[in-house]
Amino acid sequence: MRKFVAGVGVATALMVGGLLGVAPAVASTYNFSYSGDGVSGSGTFTTSGASSPYDVTGISGTSNGAAITGLSSYAGADNLLYFPASYNDPTSPPSFLVDFAGIAWTVAGDAWGIANDGHGGYNIDQFSINPAGNCCGVDLINFDVSETPLPSTWTMLIAAFVGFGFLAHRSAKKGSAALAAA
Repeated sequence: MRKFVAGVGVATALMVGGLLGVAPAVASTYNFSYSGDGVSGSGTFTTSGASSPYDVTGISGTSNGAAITGLSSYAGADNLLYFPASYNDPTSPPSFLVDFAGIAWTVAGDAWGIANDGHGGYNIDQFSINPAGNCCGVDLINFDVSETPLPSTWTMLIAAFVGFGFLAHRSAKKGSAALAAA
């Protein structure tokens, strides 16, 4: 029984240590979603760079029901992601995930872009409605971004569960052998 308790303690320490880590891991992909009056979308940003702001180098997902086909420079988008949200506009105290230039993408012959509106929120522009991408968008929207778990996080979690299963199997096997001997 002592070995089982010690084994559970070691497995728990490894799992917690692996999940919390000494330093936070930098994700290379981020999940995003947006919604507003008549608009919605979600998908994944692929990024490069060691620290925020990250260069968005790829995008996939859906925008208002249509498949996103790639990044765009619509309305002068710089395609930078600030994660976690940071104060990238000194004139606006709220923190933002994108700057005023924003992130833009293409869908079926049209382009869309999300940008910081400079007043504590986000706006979205559509090329077919606003070809120049003039300030400040057609809709005020909710825009959320979260880290996609790294493969090493999943590996550590699965290894911990396998370890727990092995320990439980082993202690159950010893318990039935002890009962048979009695």
